[in-house]
Amino acid sequence: MKEQKSIIRIPFKDRTIGRGGAEEGVYWAFINMMKRLEKEATLKGEYEKAILWRDAIYKLENKLDIYDTINAIDLLRVEISNKEVEEIIEKYKNKYREIRGGQPEQRGN
Repeated sequence: MKEQKSIIRIPFKDRTIGRGGAEEGVYWAFINMMKRLEKEATLKGEYEKAILWRDAIYKLENKLDIYDTINAIDLLRVEISNKEVEEIIEKYKNKYREIRGGQPEQRGN
């Protein structure tokens, strides 16, 4: 019998907040972009889309995104241009760097 190799999937929250440093900003940038898309969909009466974003946020917050075939992060990049996504992520990373306390040698890059 052939041995099956399992694919290890790491939740997005662990890949961002779990790493600490400016990567925490990446997590919050994506959560806030999804919340924005959820509100926009609701205002347009696109309730299925709003539900998609609400559920995606819930899954990311509770580390359940590893069970999805298509990750919500990939869907978000379809809705928002890559340039805008990168700008928002950088804004959150910069915000983190500004508020990061401690001695300079303790700060992340």
